[in-house]
This record gives sequence, C-alpha cells and structure tokens, in this order.
Amino acid sequence: TQAGFALIEAGSVRSRNTTNILIKNVMDLLVGAIVYWAVGYAFSYGEGNAFIGTTYFFLAEVPINGYYYWWFHYVYAATAASIISGAVAERIKFVSYLTYTSCTTGIIYPIACHWAWGPNGWLKVGIPGATYQDFSGGSLIHGVGGMCGLLGAICLGPRLGRFDKKGNPHNLPGHNVPYVTLGGFILLFGFFSFNVGSQFRVGHAYGGVVIGLIITNSILSVAGG
Repeated sequence: TQAGFALIEAGSVRSRNTTNILIKNVMDLLVGAIVYWAVGYAFSYGEGNAFIGTTYFFLAEVPINGYYYWWFHYVYAATAASIISGAVAERIKFVSYLTYTSCTTGIIYPIACHWAWGPNGWLKVGIPGATYQDFSGGSLIHGVGGMCGLLGAICLGPRLGRFDKKGNPHNLPGHNVPYVTLGGFILLFGFFSFNVGSQFRVGHAYGGVVIGLIITNSILSVAGG
C-alpha cells in the first residue's frame, strides 16, 4: 500500500514537490518501523490497563508468535501515518513532518489500537451486549489517520498560492494523472492483502470460504464507493 500512497500523492502535487512527498512516504516506513518496534507495539498490545499497554517495549519478552503480529500491525500504523502525508502535502517542513508522523506511529495510533484491539482495551471490552468491532482497521486506521491529517491541515492552513491576496481561489492541479491512476490500482491490491491478511489463518474449517467472502465484500465496497 505504501507504493500506492506514494504514487497517488506524487501525482497529486505540483512537480516541484514530488521529491519531497516521496521522501516523506519512505520515511513513514523507516521511522515508523523504529518507533513501532520501540514503543508502538507495547502501547498497542502490551499487557496494561484499559487505556494503554505497558509491556513488550523493544519487543522484549514478546511471545514467539508475536513477531509476525508486530509486522502486520506495524504496516497498519505506517498506513495511518501515510494518510497524514497526503493531507498536509506541500505545506509542512520535513523535520516537522517527521515529528508528527513519529508521534502518530509510536503513540497516537497505538493507544487507539489498544482501546479497540488490545487484550483489555476499553472499546474491546465494551459493555454487556455491545463491543467495538473492526475487522481490518477500516474505522480505526482511517479514523486516526484522517483526524490527524485534518488537524494538521487546519493548523497549517492552505497551500501557498492556493488563494490570492483578495481571497480568490487558484486551482493547483496535480502534475501526473498516470501516477495517480497507477497508485490507485496498487492501493486497491494492497487493501485486498490487508483485508484477507486480517483473517490470519486459512487452515481451519471454511478458511477458504471466509477469504472468498472477504475478497467479494472488498471489491463490492470499492465498486460501490
């Protein structure tokens, strides 16, 4: 999915900002891996209280089957950060963006993740007869990434050149439609992997049937908007 985000964002900005937005997408992965390894996974899935996890920092004493789980959810966290990069494109300094994406991947998203998917998160526990349900992060990942992106855009304001001195808007079209189109296809394929991968197993009874249902629902959701 990261390749899809990178191409969509690179094609949607002006050509002079292409390198900047591509580097930010790369750093989402690299910096995100370090902070999610150090503290993010602990906050997400460590034993703790209903608000935050307090074990597994730097993956210390993580169960042997926790490593693939860390990888899968690290990609989720990086996806939440990538949503932000598109929302604040062409309007944020590089160092400021690194700080923002590090906090999102290492603190903000993991805490929200613990609420919904942690061993005793308050949303997961819920109330009798009603608990939070999110199979593949459809609301959790996009909710966190979207809200952080919105707040960033509000704080930063419009892109330079978006409005003239009288407040009249100027159109700032992206410079490469094929990039955007190809990125959309790559992102679509990545979401199929996300959704199917969230099943985590195929060997149990009806595993293949469940995966087929997931794929069907995914493509119908895309087709229906």
